[in-house]
Amino acid sequence: MKQLKYTTEIDTLALQLNFNTDHEQRVILQDIFNRLRDTFNSYIDLVNYTVGSITKIKYKIYCNNRTVLSFITGYSHNKYFIKIRFAGLKTYDIVVDNTSLNYLLVTVAYINTKRFHWNLAELDIAIDIPFVSFDHLLAICTSKTSTQYHILGETQRYDGETTYIEKFNTEYSKNTAIKRAYLYDKTFKEQNEHNIY
Repeated sequence: MKQLKYTTEIDTLALQLNFNTDHEQRVILQDIFNRLRDTFNSYIDLVNYTVGSITKIKYKIYCNNRTVLSFITGYSHNKYFIKIRFAGLKTYDIVVDNTSLNYLLVTVAYINTKRFHWNLAELDIAIDIPFVSFDHLLAICTSKTSTQYHILGETQRYDGETTYIEKFNTEYSKNTAIKRAYLYDKTFKEQNEHNIY
């Protein structure tokens, strides 16, 4: 019997730093930006976005027209925070993947050197199964929670080639779920979105 080869990859990772004052938040954010500029000569793009009626700012760093690192600041639960999100850790674009990893290593080294306490705010784990036809894969739930689940072969209302395990009643509940699982063909996605492969 032939053994199935697969790898487990971290695709996206977000860390959150919490502070007691907005001054401390701004000083640390600027210090991180200075470290990244000194190390990588980074251009940090300031992007405005809207949440409801509130305009917020996100700071982004790009590689090959992709966001590889972003920073969001805010205030929640009586704490000022900086959320540092590393995307593109596994895009199959070697330049993007290496750039994102280098930003991760330098940022985490800075956080550890300063002995900041941080929380894991987001983790996107992927299981990559190369050399297997996507048609031969099936994703099922093996440890149920109180969430509703799709039954095998159920037609889903979501667009695209993604099959969700959990059944969400609204787009909001899907996007704010603490834990969710889905199956999609990343090769197909990367080819269509970024002409990779």
